[in-house]
Amino acid sequence: MAKYQTVCSLLSEAVFGVPHEYAQETDWGAVYREMAIHGVAGIPCDLIGDLPLDDGVREAWKRYCVNQQIYYQRIAATQTEVCTAFEETGIGYVVIKGMAAAMYYPVPGYRTMGDIDILIKEEDLSGAEKVLWGLSFNRIRGINDRHLNFRRNDVELELHVKFARSKDEAAEKVLNNYLMIGFEKRDKKMAGRSPFYVFPVEQNGMVILQHLRQHLTEGIGLRQVTDWMCFVNYSGLTDWSVFNEISRRAGLFTFQKVLTKMCEKYLALFKREDIAWCDEADDSVCDELMRFVLSRGNFGYKVKDGNLGGKIASAGGIGGGFARLQRGGMCRWEAVRRHPVLRPFAWMYQLIRVSGQFIRGEASVNLKDDMQEARSVTELMQKLEL
Repeated sequence: MAKYQTVCSLLSEAVFGVPHEYAQETDWGAVYREMAIHGVAGIPCDLIGDLPLDDGVREAWKRYCVNQQIYYQRIAATQTEVCTAFEETGIGYVVIKGMAAAMYYPVPGYRTMGDIDILIKEEDLSGAEKVLWGLSFNRIRGINDRHLNFRRNDVELELHVKFARSKDEAAEKVLNNYLMIGFEKRDKKMAGRSPFYVFPVEQNGMVILQHLRQHLTEGIGLRQVTDWMCFVNYSGLTDWSVFNEISRRAGLFTFQKVLTKMCEKYLALFKREDIAWCDEADDSVCDELMRFVLSRGNFGYKVKDGNLGGKIASAGGIGGGFARLQRGGMCRWEAVRRHPVLRPFAWMYQLIRVSGQFIRGEASVNLKDDMQEARSVTELMQKLEL
């Protein structure tokens, strides 16, 4: 618990300048590792010189910060190259997530970057793909109904034609329609020295919130939480009436309230009158969500290779777990590709395979606890009205 308290204190000091005194017995190696797992170890780079770290931890943390800066600059340069090419060929776009979230950070380069995400209109997809081929990008996965994936060297790019997804078709339609209205009002902004077109502030915030929701059951970490927290504090949005109405219609408002109050409670987000709408959030649900965030790490890193319960929970409950088993069986059972009649039994093959991992000690052996964890996650989603 002391480790997590230090992580939260250090994050709030780096983001908001709230000073903290740290206990002499702090295990700074554990704090650094935890922040790295959550994708936020780069945020306090300016503070590590003054922290009471031993030489090994200090040097490791400095290397992390340097490597993050190198990759950030590579992402920024690649994105600028792509955006410039799109503009020269008349392809309208907006950058989402990534740099569009980093621009709200006190130091954009301190946000850990993943891939580049760019949203375009569906009718521009063929032209945009040709532009990327001309820039030596290669397709790396097949198309789905939302995006194409490309890579050049160590930089990945997702080219989106849709962003929001939801099991509720009406909610998905509300979100995507709202984003497309914002697409027509896009404006050029900067993150550091990188110019790019981005949604108006309200739609950009909705992308950040919806991204959190999309990955929630998989496992959001402090990086995604900090994206939302920096947006709330530094975006300049003070009239939340339209945003909150869209959030309600999309079924996200309870989650939005709990998430925001959780940031106030644990990460020193400043209380303001214009965000008083989060005051009605249940404290106990805020606590539960924070425990869930800390247990998962960045995109669920802590449970990627973990227990079956975590995997079932990540798939969205028991029903989602069945679907995940079915997909796993379809991918891994060679016979099912030769004999389509076996498809209904793919889930059984995958269940036997996972059970073998348990027997061999390759996965958690406490199935009862795993299933309890899955139920707890499902209950949390219900409290968040998701």
